[in-house]
Amino acid sequence: MQQFGGNHNIGKFRIMVTTSKTPLSLSGPPAHIAALLAVPLDKRTPQQKAALTAAYRAQDPELVRLQGEVARFAMPVDKRHPGAQDLAWALINSKAFQFNH
Repeated sequence: MQQFGGNHNIGKFRIMVTTSKTPLSLSGPPAHIAALLAVPLDKRTPQQKAALTAAYRAQDPELVRLQGEVARFAMPVDKRHPGAQDLAWALINSKAFQFNH
């Protein structure tokens, strides 16, 4: 039996593993994030929720990389998916398609 102090036993044993590079910061979130987290969930403004979401997403390097990849490409001007519609039009109007159907 393992005793902690004089009157308490350790309740649960937990092992944590990470793939993060050392040294790990165990000091908690930055002060501005801690202040936002201290506000109850139902009392947070949309701006506070957006700031927390942005801080959480910024921790994921893969998400940041993928967002950078998406930002490299411009949104198409034509919203009708021109490649798919042009291909469908070409197939429907081809003699081979009309002959076989």
